[in-house]
Amino acid sequence: AEAQNALRSLEGLEALEQLTTLHLRDNQLEALDGFSSSMKCLQYLNLRWVLLASRWDLSTYIYLYRTLCSLFFRNNGISAFEEVAKLQVLPMLKALVLLDNPCSDEPNYRLEVLVLLPRLERLDKESFEQDERAEANEIRQKRQEEEKVRTAQGRGWRVRSV
Repeated sequence: AEAQNALRSLEGLEALEQLTTLHLRDNQLEALDGFSSSMKCLQYLNLRWVLLASRWDLSTYIYLYRTLCSLFFRNNGISAFEEVAKLQVLPMLKALVLLDNPCSDEPNYRLEVLVLLPRLERLDKESFEQDERAEANEIRQKRQEEEKVRTAQGRGWRVRSV
């Protein structure tokens, strides 16, 4: 299926200061330029089949980050976990839907997303289990240690294993 609605741009959203939920699914938007800095209460955003993640620069919409807790980003051509990592700037994000994106077909998809977004409670409408959280924490810690070693070696420091 393809986007069936005709909305191509966002205009006039600046008056919606108390808006908490915005459904933009199945439109033909190419950018989220119409978002306003007055939209500081937004908690749920549905962008199913709207735009490619690579066109959505999260840093442009910094005022959304404090309150956005649910993001429905289904079927948007997200192929790399690097795109998912951009969501780390959303401190309140608890629920994320990425179904029907190429990245959701990757091995260990749920685990990789949880490694990147440890505060997430649900992915694709399914809660994370304790064992998934434990494994993701282990992987995250290991990657952080590896990054510290790479950084130290890049600075010419000698690194010893403990």
